[in-house]
Amino acid sequence: MSYLARITAISMLGLTAACGAVDKAHCYVWGLDCKESGQDGKDGESIVGEQGPSGVPGARGERGPAGRDGVDGKDGATGATGAQGLPGIRGLDGTSCDVAPALGGALITCGTSTVLVTNGLDGVDGRDGQDGQDGVDGQDAPPTQFTVTEMINPCGDAPGADEVLLRLANNQLVAHYSSGSRQFLAVIGPGTYMTTDGTSCIFVVHPDMSVTW
Repeated sequence: MSYLARITAISMLGLTAACGAVDKAHCYVWGLDCKESGQDGKDGESIVGEQGPSGVPGARGERGPAGRDGVDGKDGATGATGAQGLPGIRGLDGTSCDVAPALGGALITCGTSTVLVTNGLDGVDGRDGQDGQDGVDGQDAPPTQFTVTEMINPCGDAPGADEVLLRLANNQLVAHYSSGSRQFLAVIGPGTYMTTDGTSCIFVVHPDMSVTW
């Protein structure tokens, strides 16, 4: 088909598609034998060509910011207790030592080694500390049967060596006895007596051991 005929066919197809029938005047101009348009023909099959080659990969993008730290996971379960280890090897016996007194110290012998340890020198005495506070007075001891509980002066005070009587806790009376060179203390009972201090005072000891003059 010539180029002119190809253009004519395309134009006719365009007219037919637009108007539904061929324009006879137009056909005349083109010198064609125009007829009424027939039914549309079937669509042609589309043919897909082969895929072209892949393009060149683009440049690598910038690195994004680091993400936030994740939440800590829960602690795992406690592991089982391991088996007990084997007993260790028994250590060697130590060497015993002997200690013997020596001049100014002690002689220590351990196996084949001997060492003399001398006594240290006495240090200087420190200063005396301050006296502490006096303690609280203790309670008086309970009287015994011979504790003096009263002093009795028959006929009252007199000048010089004035004889007196001593009353004990057991209610006994002790007086000074004088007969020449014989002088001593004596326990006296109920009765009438006279002092020997030069006042010659006469006093009476009653059965209840009370004294009057």
